[in-house]
Amino acid sequence: PVWPLWRLDARHAEVVPWTGRGRLFDFGCGGGAFLLAMRQLGWTVSGADLSPQAVAACQRAGLDVRQGTFPMPSLAPESFDVVTMRHSLEHTPQPRQIIAEARRILAPGGLLFIGVPLFDSWASQWFGPDSFSLDLPRRLNHFTRHSMTRLLASQGFTRIRFFGSRRRSAWTRSHELRRKRLGRRPFPLPSLAARALEALAAATLHPSH
Repeated sequence: PVWPLWRLDARHAEVVPWTGRGRLFDFGCGGGAFLLAMRQLGWTVSGADLSPQAVAACQRAGLDVRQGTFPMPSLAPESFDVVTMRHSLEHTPQPRQIIAEARRILAPGGLLFIGVPLFDSWASQWFGPDSFSLDLPRRLNHFTRHSMTRLLASQGFTRIRFFGSRRRSAWTRSHELRRKRLGRRPFPLPSLAARALEALAAATLHPSH
């Protein structure tokens, strides 16, 4: 199996390759936009979220979504072909337990997609304590490629790959945080400069391992 690390949202639904019987579980599914996009592509989708409002919105849209977090004993072993975690793992107090549960419910040959800020990314290294990826206290865990690889490998995941995300928000928000800390009036980071930095950052992450 292949276990890529990438940012996924509804715009990137087609990134996920068809796997097995097309059964997908989205951990931290929010309002369900990604699940709806995947369902339109023919996937059988399910998900979970802690927010009762988000779960209610998903259920109104006819999605199979339950409230709570991993582990979920009600989910049968090897019952999904893909598990996605789109910027949810870093908000959990026990990430190892979350990954172990993903492993339990994945069918042989399944895929796990995780989107998290990487603390060894260019943006994090450039801005240091001003990095928006810290987002304290909401983000409880901060990962590097090395620590993420060790976490996944400890639960039996193999062929781990990393891909960069070309999002300007991490750069522009970190830039604004730094200027505020220094007592300067924030101004938007020029889009051309932001795009150049993103391209450099993404080039360093394709692929790593």
